[in-house]
Amino acid sequence: FPQSCRSQNWWSPFQKPGSRLVGISSSYLQIMKRIIDASEVLGKVETADGIRELCASADASYEEDQSRLVVKLESFLRNTDLVTKEKHFGAAWLPQPETVRESAQPEETVELAREIFQSWVRKVRQAAPALHHL
Repeated sequence: FPQSCRSQNWWSPFQKPGSRLVGISSSYLQIMKRIIDASEVLGKVETADGIRELCASADASYEEDQSRLVVKLESFLRNTDLVTKEKHFGAAWLPQPETVRESAQPEETVELAREIFQSWVRKVRQAAPALHHL
């Protein structure tokens, strides 16, 4: 492996499958196990630039050493045109991105992450102007 990767702590021979290493400093590494990476199209909204899809997403990881679930939540608009490269757009009414941290045991993480994501989906849906369902 390239020296630059080893010096940046991007790879470790001790890394568990399905986990990622996040370099905090050269003396401390935090192991995070990916739990879910989910997104959902909630419907279509009309904007000044045309019709856009309203989406909610969640990226959940488990910090094993802290017994903590970390869920990064986002909402965005995207074009409905499948021919062009996907681009995300914001809107003043969209909820700001959030990060939820919850203490949890490993066996609880998937269900808890899904519950947090579904709560986020409801929040995004409630913030939206009139939705046109797909």
